[in-house]
Amino acid sequence: MRLLDLRQYRELLIGRASIAGDPCEARWTGEAEAIRDVDSGAALQYAAEAWPTLGLKPRSLQARDVTSVVARGGRLFHHIRAFPRKLPETCVVVTEPTLGQGGCDAHILINFAADSVRPVLDCPAFHYQGPATAAKIRQMIGRIDPNEDNPFAILSRTEGTYLQTLRIDEGYLLEHQLVNVSSHYEVPAPVPGESVTEAMLSYLRGDYQWLEMFDWQKQELD
Repeated sequence: MRLLDLRQYRELLIGRASIAGDPCEARWTGEAEAIRDVDSGAALQYAAEAWPTLGLKPRSLQARDVTSVVARGGRLFHHIRAFPRKLPETCVVVTEPTLGQGGCDAHILINFAADSVRPVLDCPAFHYQGPATAAKIRQMIGRIDPNEDNPFAILSRTEGTYLQTLRIDEGYLLEHQLVNVSSHYEVPAPVPGESVTEAMLSYLRGDYQWLEMFDWQKQELD
């Protein structure tokens, strides 16, 4: 059982076999192949075992919780609804090799709606909380004073999915999260303000340059 980080998940999707149809995956790859009449029993069993590690409320998973199955690069991606009623585009995606290479082997908790939501910027040092713009990011991030009461900024896409920074004397700490604290990642050392600004501008644009700029390490949070 392996929790994928966002970079690993994208590597499974990009540059492999062609896919068409599934709107969630189309936002990632531009093409997708939605598969019907696939037995997702093994994926549901795998997800049930992973569920407690993802900070999700325990429940019995049923076939109706599988919202779609997508084929990509010799794998199936089973999209399993994370919540029974709210946040319908938040899924536990379970990957399964399709060429007799064993059963389901990895998963990620992700909100597919995040890519289509314009981020909100929260920067207490400047008493600002509102729509994120490139001008606001350039104006504020590099000027955060580490001696302020709240020297941080958060760029949020959806509930629990965000990029955030904390200004300290040595530079800026940078973290990102997917959905909840079970998928929380940090850059292990302080980075320059210019790099944080560029990362936040990338996050605002909706590309993934920010993800490739740093080595991210998983944080274990309660």
